[in-house]
Amino acid sequence: MLADIGRTPAVLDALAARGEEIATFARQHLAPDPGGRLYVYGCGDGLVAAECVAGPALIARSALDFLVYDVPRLSAADRVLAVSMSGNVDRGVEGAEAALARGLRVAVLTNGDGGRLGGVGAPRLSLGIPAIKPFLPGTATYSGTLFALQQIAAALCGMTVASPGAQLAGLAAQSQEALANLPAPSGVRFLSAGINRATAAHGAAKLVEATRLPAWHADIEEFAHSQFWSANPDELVVYLVANKQVAQLASHSAGVLGDMGFATLAIATQDCPVQQAGLRIETAAVGEAASPLALVIPVQVLAWRLACVTGLDPDTRAHLKDDELRFRTSRRLTRSTLVGTGH
Repeated sequence: MLADIGRTPAVLDALAARGEEIATFARQHLAPDPGGRLYVYGCGDGLVAAECVAGPALIARSALDFLVYDVPRLSAADRVLAVSMSGNVDRGVEGAEAALARGLRVAVLTNGDGGRLGGVGAPRLSLGIPAIKPFLPGTATYSGTLFALQQIAAALCGMTVASPGAQLAGLAAQSQEALANLPAPSGVRFLSAGINRATAAHGAAKLVEATRLPAWHADIEEFAHSQFWSANPDELVVYLVANKQVAQLASHSAGVLGDMGFATLAIATQDCPVQQAGLRIETAAVGEAASPLALVIPVQVLAWRLACVTGLDPDTRAHLKDDELRFRTSRRLTRSTLVGTGH
């Protein structure tokens, strides 16, 4: 897992080198007609990546919302991009099939051949990121998905976006060093605002994939009005910040929670320090729009670190696969075929 996180800058640089290919794909298959919009939908990391990029040029939707609510009302002027690295989640496949059945223009963003989703007959763009080993938590592929969506959104606005790879080199090692003595908390709460609320959701998901620790995500302000009342001081509160005004609120929040005994960690860009956090990791000041690509690396290293310190192997995730009932049930919830089980 750590090696996968560490190769993220190279993955981003490789996608930047394919910039014209990705832009051409976007212009050919994803540019809405006048009055239309581009809907990007997915599950898990695909949804979170889309939420980090959502804006005037890109509407992010969950696979279920897209299937149930959007497909019936989209017009011929709209365009659809289905995002899935495996391509085998039922709702993702069903959404594409339903949109195609209505005569809508659909494309697919995936990795490799895209599984069942790649076989629906829609134009397909593959990230082409080789797997280091099977069943790793998605880290480099998540960042690749996010950056590809940034490239697509930029192309539809007649712009380009540069890779922040050079600015992120060494960040995984820096984060590993900063977290080397972090003890295991009873749970982790990821807090942010703006586009990095999605990064907070990704952090909670990686904790669930790599550890047995409970994990939550929330808006910084909304945490104070809801989750705080059931939070315990032996939990770790993580702030994800790339905005100066948000940094001020996060610093106040960290100070107040620190007075109550909470451990706090701030993962922030260098220009937005969270001064009162107990532990701080600062990334290059890449700008708020690109910050999800920077902040996510320490978030993923945190998941790796907490897996190791709690005695689990993040490179095998045996704690998931060996729980046969839960693993099988998870596949029954989302897939008509039990991928990885032979059924």
